[in-house]
Amino acid sequence: MTGISESDTSDSVRLAELLTEAGYISQKDIDEAMQIGKETGMRVGRVLIVSGWLSENQLVAAVKAQTLVNNGKISRGAAIRALKIADEKELSFDSALQKMTATRLQALVKVDSARS
Repeated sequence: MTGISESDTSDSVRLAELLTEAGYISQKDIDEAMQIGKETGMRVGRVLIVSGWLSENQLVAAVKAQTLVNNGKISRGAAIRALKIADEKELSFDSALQKMTATRLQALVKVDSARS
């Protein structure tokens, strides 16, 4: 897999990739959940939650991130950063995105005022 580019908004991203890249779960967990899902007929996301490998909030956040990346609304890198912030600060994914935007705007204002 290649590095994450800030401008990389055009490629579609798989949910499992976001979950692993954000550090929520390992590929081994996903593989095991897929096997359990095949055996039981449960959806993989439900298996991950029931098994305690993933919280429902993490899954919801990752699905939102996947949708935004795949619709070209945010970059893959921004989605992963927002997922990490959401998890670390116990925020919703939307709140994490807002926090990232506010921080970026503050940095731009500081740079602009320093130039004046």
